[in-house]
Amino acid sequence: MIMNNKWKNISINQYKELSNVGTIENPLDRTIAILSILNKVDDTVYYNMSLSDLGKEVGVMEFMLESPKPELKSKIKLNGITYKLNDRVDKWTAGQYIDYMNVITQKDINYGLCMAILYTPKGKGYGEGYDVLEAAETFNNECPIEYALGISDFFFKLLTSLTETTLLSLKKQMEKVMKKEPEKAKELQKVIEAVNQIYGSL
Repeated sequence: MIMNNKWKNISINQYKELSNVGTIENPLDRTIAILSILNKVDDTVYYNMSLSDLGKEVGVMEFMLESPKPELKSKIKLNGITYKLNDRVDKWTAGQYIDYMNVITQKDINYGLCMAILYTPKGKGYGEGYDVLEAAETFNNECPIEYALGISDFFFKLLTSLTETTLLSLKKQMEKVMKKEPEKAKELQKVIEAVNQIYGSL
């Protein structure tokens, strides 16, 4: 039965499930829960094993002694579809930017959706000819957690920097129009406050 024994075989959803196992008090139940998640089988398979056979299976858990290593990928192939990283934020659509900011400011980040926003099917623009939410499910179920952790670290820093730059640009623009166009200055102030709110939640 021993199968998955490295982080590259562990999906985003499996990683999330594993993070909840710590609440199980009984060590044997906890071990079986982990094995069940790792190999995507019902826990009855392990409850029906002899203790000697179960002991042999425990070795599969050794890789978990080390944390998964974030890995940034420019391309990811899942279920026969190649997804390409769109790392040029200045080329994003407004909808793509807004969707991403909404995702990363949530208390519990939906990594699959985050990946579906950052990676688009080869040859397609964001949301063009495919369902972003379906892509998010694919990422949650099939994408290695190491890839998700790699991209989240990278883009969190990038978008924080972008937000700071945006604020500085808006403030300079507001100073220029303050005297000439007071009404326009008020509109810019509202935009600045909105960006500040987003930045403050990062």
